[in-house]
Amino acid sequence: MNGAEDAFPARLADHLGNTAAARGWLSRAARIIENEVPELSGELLGATAYVTDDPVRSEALARQAAEIGRANGNSDLELMAMHAVGQALVQQGRTEEGMLLLDEAMAGVIGGEGSDPMTVAQISCMTMVVCGSCLDLERATQWVQSLEGFIDRYGCPFLYAECRTYYGRVLFENGDWVAAEAFLTDAIAMSRGVFAAPHAFAAGVVDSGARGPGGGRSLTPLAAQTTAWSASPGPRSGKHVG
Repeated sequence: MNGAEDAFPARLADHLGNTAAARGWLSRAARIIENEVPELSGELLGATAYVTDDPVRSEALARQAAEIGRANGNSDLELMAMHAVGQALVQQGRTEEGMLLLDEAMAGVIGGEGSDPMTVAQISCMTMVVCGSCLDLERATQWVQSLEGFIDRYGCPFLYAECRTYYGRVLFENGDWVAAEAFLTDAIAMSRGVFAAPHAFAAGVVDSGARGPGGGRSLTPLAAQTTAWSASPGPRSGKHVG
């Protein structure tokens, strides 16, 4: 496995809630990149920015990655790093500044500046998560609407349990009950017994949905599934679920 292939599973593991595995993949990638493919140092910096606990350090790493992407004409790296800077700024409490960078990165990938559809998926997923953390439903809804052309061509870009949960919440709040139930079901199944945080969050959204706005909407079958799954011990391994 080469450095690029090692770096990407680090992002996958992080978005599934397994930061330890993400850091392990990054350590492996760093060794390979240093010895064999130093030209991937920007990708390594960008991936590390996403799994760094300190948002100030995350911002610094992401800005370095963006500069490398810009200098090398690597639009995918530049956009990913720009998004990581935005996320770090939001985590620092600089919400308006950070969200503007997220918007710019989203506009870039949807506008075709990147060459890899996975860049769209990654940035879209993290945009849902950041919007969810800020309770910015309006922004999340508008970007979901802007993604319709991409979804028609490639399918849903929300590949991980956490962002599927936020996407399901957006659909639910906008009245698309059937689609919301499908995505929340997926999110619960993907995270059950493996990663507690995404599972608990999805279950919480479902519980809210079961009561419905003003108690008027029932997602009873889904709520029943959630209760059964929550009671089941399930697997405890770190297997890939996304």
